[in-house]
Amino acid sequence: STESFTSEYDANDACGSSYMTGNDYVFTYTPGTDQYVSIKLYNAEGVFNMLTMDNIGQVGLFVTEGCPDDPTSVCVAKNEAQEGNPVLDGVLLSAGVQYFIVVSTNDLFGQNSYTEFSIQIAETYQCDAGVVEFISPKSGYELSSMEPVSIRVKNYGLDTLTNLNVAYTLVGNSPVVETITDSILPGQTYDHTFTYMVDLSDFGTYTFTATTQLACDQSLVNNNSIQTVINSEFPEGSNCQHAHNITTLPYTETGLSTAAMPNSYSVTDGCNSIYMGGNDYVFSYTAEDNLNLMITLSNAQGSFSVATMDYLGMVGVFVLDACPDDTTANCIASAESQGGNPVLENVNVQFGETYYIVVSTSDLLGQNSYTDFDIDIRAVYTNDMEALGIVSPSSGSDLGQETIVGRFVNNGVYPAVNFDLGFEIGDSVIMEYYTDTVQPGDTLEYSFVSLADLSVPGRIYDIRLFVQYTLDVNASNNSIIVSVQNLPGAGASCDNYYDIQSVPFEITGLTTFGFVNDYNEADVCNSEYMNKNDFVFRYMATSSNMVNIFVSNTNGPAGIFVTKGCPDILSSQCVDYEESAGDVMLDSVSLNAWTIYYFIVSSNTLDTLNFDFSIIETAASVQDRWIDKVEVFPVPAKDILYVNNLPAGIKKITINDLTGRIFYTNETDSKDTKLQVESLGAGVYNLTIDAQGEFLVKKITIINP
Repeated sequence: STESFTSEYDANDACGSSYMTGNDYVFTYTPGTDQYVSIKLYNAEGVFNMLTMDNIGQVGLFVTEGCPDDPTSVCVAKNEAQEGNPVLDGVLLSAGVQYFIVVSTNDLFGQNSYTEFSIQIAETYQCDAGVVEFISPKSGYELSSMEPVSIRVKNYGLDTLTNLNVAYTLVGNSPVVETITDSILPGQTYDHTFTYMVDLSDFGTYTFTATTQLACDQSLVNNNSIQTVINSEFPEGSNCQHAHNITTLPYTETGLSTAAMPNSYSVTDGCNSIYMGGNDYVFSYTAEDNLNLMITLSNAQGSFSVATMDYLGMVGVFVLDACPDDTTANCIASAESQGGNPVLENVNVQFGETYYIVVSTSDLLGQNSYTDFDIDIRAVYTNDMEALGIVSPSSGSDLGQETIVGRFVNNGVYPAVNFDLGFEIGDSVIMEYYTDTVQPGDTLEYSFVSLADLSVPGRIYDIRLFVQYTLDVNASNNSIIVSVQNLPGAGASCDNYYDIQSVPFEITGLTTFGFVNDYNEADVCNSEYMNKNDFVFRYMATSSNMVNIFVSNTNGPAGIFVTKGCPDILSSQCVDYEESAGDVMLDSVSLNAWTIYYFIVSSNTLDTLNFDFSIIETAASVQDRWIDKVEVFPVPAKDILYVNNLPAGIKKITINDLTGRIFYTNETDSKDTKLQVESLGAGVYNLTIDAQGEFLVKKITIINP
């Protein structure tokens, strides 16, 4: 899945495709020889859209020579699949060249940022044929002694195929070999029906093997396909013994028909209805709980009458606790619809009991013996409120204090009244009481009074929408989680910076997630700590001053950079920078009046760097600079380190290594102090002096005594 990744590359990069604007998953491959490959994505359908109840699709597959955002990168091949599952066939790769294979999406306004996927990458050969599938025969009811055998083959190679030998073998019989004389182009499939038919008239199981036979074939792994065919005396659904078993609800099936079914049950059986006089389709279901069912037939209009040029209707659906012709069977529920499409509501079934659901027709003197139909069976509850999703806000830039609008539906039989609606974001849970009535089947759009704080740029907020109703008997649909991202706005680049109006300045809960890596170690400060996603502040000092800059509460390595001009501009100047394995501080940065500065926060390893940011004006901006007078000696030190000329007041002195681990901390009100450092191991450390909010950091070296 690309879900936990970031959007490293976009439509401005090598392949110039909007289908590379979502999160990216990147593979590298360096072939040992010149070769052709095929690349296929499965189950790659984009984000599931709660409004359309379908996947958005729009998935892209790209092959580049060089990283996509490298100006010298070449787009070798691409496929933009609107419905998803893109495929690239016959991609020529050169020996010793590193290629990047990128899976991404067309991110529609933040609604299609990722996709799940499976991938297959295989070498393509000059000569390669294979069997895709058996087309026929299929398992069925009363198969004949003259069943046709059809297979689908494919030219997986790069050369056009002619005179391809294909064969099928029915276990226990000799192979049947025939030749396809037509030309099959590279990547093309071809359906072939054998002249010799097969006898499947005996009831039972048959096993077939199909093969392609090609002298030049360079890959044998796709040459065979096996098919199992069952000839049943009765089709599935034809009676209670061969009922179509439903294992879980909801159950939906389309394109069914009673046309090929026998008339197993009659008007005298079970429910004593003339609407059970036609052919029958039988389902069985063992109740998973004590439930009320709704059974809906659609496209069930009976047989078509040429005389009236209309459908006859008269379709029935029946529920029984035993097979209809069992004398002990009880008719639990029935619906007879003269116009077709009957519906059963509130059918009570008991846990562990098996029920038979029968679809049939009123056979008017043999004129209405069957019906086509679709069926939907689902549990309904006396009281059942469902959380459907969030209407607003949706992902976007510049989100702040937002009103959550949730959508709910009453799936129950009875009206719902007096229940709690709520949403949860992190540790914050909001619940509000709803006193109006929601009728069965009605939806409710509710705007919460309490606002949600979605103000951090780049952050993805997982919002759990929920309903709590004391009478609700179905807890499975009471909550839903919807992700909303505050798309990178201010802070994304020098063109879209986070503007600092004045100092002191402080902001918490920032992240580089969702931003891009605009600047890197090739730019002005030449630091690998600028190699990941960047967060950019801009500040124009109105007077010359000196500031301390703090990047704190980080989740990993961080760098802070101060530049005159955007880092990737040739005329830009690196004013100062600092790198750290954790929190980082720049002290005593001198800023000139009416000059624009950029403060860039980035990392050498993390695309998602979480941090707080603050900047303060130092006391040295308005008074004598004590930090210039502090003396730290000897350097290197063995067992004692002297720190002299400290400012007045309480000072906190800390020694930590370059990973941030603290080894020494103490407070003093003295002007001069002596530190015992003999317990420290040899190495380089940071000595930090905190003089009531004014900081001085000096590097010190300790050597073994």
